[in-house]
Amino acid sequence: IALDTPQAMIDSLKVDRTIECRLSGEITVKDLEGLPAVRRVNTSGDDLVLQVEDLEAGMSGLIRLVDARGAKMEDLRVHSPSLEDVFLNLTGKWLRN
Repeated sequence: IALDTPQAMIDSLKVDRTIECRLSGEITVKDLEGLPAVRRVNTSGDDLVLQVEDLEAGMSGLIRLVDARGAKMEDLRVHSPSLEDVFLNLTGKWLRN
């Protein structure tokens, strides 16, 4: 279906990295949207999902904001596109045992 280096296939997805977090404190979606490298902020229940173009810049901005506001980071997950995402994109199916 596709033939290229692993990194080139991942880059072909044109998918941002995501930072999922749960924060306690006075931080708004608008505050998060103003952080460096953040393209979009969505909410999923109590979790915030930041789509970032540069993971390092997004993470450092988030940590500085949390620290400056005296907030707490209750949960944190980072997702970068992988070859599994490429497979799903190309086939539309999960690989099964």
